[in-house]
Amino acid sequence: MDSLLKNDEMMKMINDIDKPLSYVRINVGVGNKLYSENNKSIESLENNKHLIVSPSAEYHHKSGFGLAFTSYIISENSKPNFYQYALSPSYNYTRGRIADASISYTHYFIKDVYDPSSSPIQDDFYGSVLFKKPWLKPGISAGYSS
Repeated sequence: MDSLLKNDEMMKMINDIDKPLSYVRINVGVGNKLYSENNKSIESLENNKHLIVSPSAEYHHKSGFGLAFTSYIISENSKPNFYQYALSPSYNYTRGRIADASISYTHYFIKDVYDPSSSPIQDDFYGSVLFKKPWLKPGISAGYSS
């Protein structure tokens, strides 16, 4: 412990832990369902053998602004096909004394509107507020899609 306290880099890292940082994030999602639906009726049960891959890249600035780009790839007939893209600007406010807030908008760019693999959603708005009580952190969120 004494050597850690003497190490300036370690103390700088500990003291700067709450300071906002700019960063880039690269993600890859993999699944076998087009939508996450819980409808268990006979008509909606499908035997989907498609592989869906959704790579994304995000940039978050220390000011709170962010931008994300996601592409959706489906494997049909042993051939990968990009069937839609999403662009999501966002803002996160984390310097509030009482609460943190975030808001985002996503627009889906669809290659073929009549393709059954494309999302029926084209615009998505989402916002949330998380209160900063030390023992309990209640929050509220709301979204609207069209």
